Amino acid sequence: MCYKNRLRFFARAKSMSETNKPKPHERAISRRAFGQRAALAAATAVIPLGRGFASSVAPGMATPVVPQRAEREPLPADSQARVDAMVENIFRKYGARFSDEQKQRLRQSAVRNERMLMKVRAFPLENWDPPAEVLKLH
Repeated sequence: MCYKNRLRFFARAKSMSETNKPKPHERAISRRAFGQRAALAAATAVIPLGRGFASSVAPGMATPVVPQRAEREPLPADSQARVDAMVENIFRKYGARFSDEQKQRLRQSAVRNERMLMKVRAFPLENWDPPAEVLKLH
């Protein structure tokens, strides 16, 4: 495309865009409308997918949790003793503050944490072993 054709093209495009522009009073937005649109955008960003207003679960009802296979298997005796000691110590200190449901959830949480700690304890590590990552400041 030569220089003169470019100038004509840009001049035509500019004149077309100026004629199609809305008037200043037509494109103005009120503060109220802006606030409503901003609140709507923020609310839709916060709602997770699949959990909109048409959720199948009532707000006060808990969803049933199906235990995984590893959670149904009993703990080894030493791990179960650790869990029992920890839970009994918590109940001794704070037992009056918990409902029966909270006590059950606390015991389940302790079992879940012990399962994770079993994997950590199974890793062979001695006091003189070097770290896997060394911090190098350059």
